[in-house]
Amino acid sequence: MVFTMSNEEAGNSVHAYLRSPDGTLVNAATLPTGGTGVGHGLENQGALTLSQDGRHLYVVNPGSNDVSVFRRNGADLQLTDRVPSGGSLPVSVVEWNGIIYVLNRHSSAGPTTGPTIAGFRVSGAGTLTEIVGSDTTLNTADTNAAQIGISPDGHWIMVTERALDQIDVIPLSDQQIPGQPRKIVSAGRGPFGFAFSDALRLYIAESAAGTTSAYDIDPSGSLSVLASAISTGQAATCWLTISPDNRWVYVTNTSSRSISSYRVTEDGGLTLVASIATNTTGRPIDVVIDTTGEHLSTVTADGAIETFRVDPASGLLTSIQILSGLPPGSNGLTGN
Repeated sequence: MVFTMSNEEAGNSVHAYLRSPDGTLVNAATLPTGGTGVGHGLENQGALTLSQDGRHLYVVNPGSNDVSVFRRNGADLQLTDRVPSGGSLPVSVVEWNGIIYVLNRHSSAGPTTGPTIAGFRVSGAGTLTEIVGSDTTLNTADTNAAQIGISPDGHWIMVTERALDQIDVIPLSDQQIPGQPRKIVSAGRGPFGFAFSDALRLYIAESAAGTTSAYDIDPSGSLSVLASAISTGQAATCWLTISPDNRWVYVTNTSSRSISSYRVTEDGGLTLVASIATNTTGRPIDVVIDTTGEHLSTVTADGAIETFRVDPASGLLTSIQILSGLPPGSNGLTGN
């Protein structure tokens, strides 16, 4: 399945789609989150995320400053909880081993303040309990923070702060409480969306110059650059996904209406394979690859989901569907 959210001011909703055997998407359900959106782009990645076991879906409500949880049973979704996000304008959420962390662009004090994170434990029934001591302020002023993630081993929280060209690496204790953030200068300007490989490597799209970088995460949380700001030759390289076999990295170039592809090298670095692996009809934002690695979908700024077939040899993309009708400002894309 694939999920996005409407992000409407009058009421946020999850739009759920079933993926057919040929890779195309079919509308399955539209369900209100109980919260509200803001009706415009959020400059973020990760507004929705599925739990690792696929049983729960988490959705930020940036207009009402809270997070909704849906319990999933096959294609059926049931809203099970909605709680304050711990700040204002929540833009990204991540799950790891029964906990979630939310990135708020601002603190509760208002829109000029800096990003905060907050953690919650998830029950089997899909209810959230705040992790005491998890609230952390990353900066006092707005830094246009874009995404939060947790490393595959559960030891590190990562946050990209675009306005500072900075990556925050935050240790996570055995009790899932964050420690002192380490602030690392990004290899490229405007670090935005990112994804991890199984090998504890981190791949980040950089919006300011249309580039992508790769890092190795060592046991102390230091980031070693494996590929530094490799250009796509395109504009506004913002959103990123990595194939399930960790061979391909795809980035969406919003201003250029294109998607670029990189090959992951043996040492974890990147080689640009196609500056334009495909053009898109709309301005592509969030992007996801299914668990087979055969199909890639992107939601566009004008309210469509475009789906492509992935060529396993070349990494090139062939359009197979444009599914329109989403509200403008729809945001986030996740699935399996």
